[in-house]
Amino acid sequence: MLDAAHAIQRFTVGTIRSSLNDEILFWALVAQVAMLGEAASRVSAERRTRLSEVPWGEIVGMRNQLIHGYWSIDPDELWRTIERDVPSLIDALEAGSGEA
Repeated sequence: MLDAAHAIQRFTVGTIRSSLNDEILFWALVAQVAMLGEAASRVSAERRTRLSEVPWGEIVGMRNQLIHGYWSIDPDELWRTIERDVPSLIDALEAGSGEA
C-alpha cells in the first residue's frame, strides 16, 4: 500500500488537477490507486483493527469501481482522493509501522 501511495505522490508532485488531461498520467494514477486498493483488500482483519483510522472499505470500494467501472471514472473524484486522502493514508500507514 505504501509503495502505491508513494508512487501516487511522486507522479503528482508539482502538478495540478488539469494534469489529468495527460492520458498517460491519468492511467498511471488509476493503476496505482487500483493497486493500493488491491493491497488493502489483502490486509488481515487484525491489522485493519489496529489501523482503524484507515477507511478500508472505501479504499477497496474505489479499487472495485476503477477496475469494474473504468469507463465511468470521474477524474475530479480521482484527483480529490489523491489530493485529500493519500497524504493522510501514508501518515497512518507509516505510523502503524508501514507493514501494510
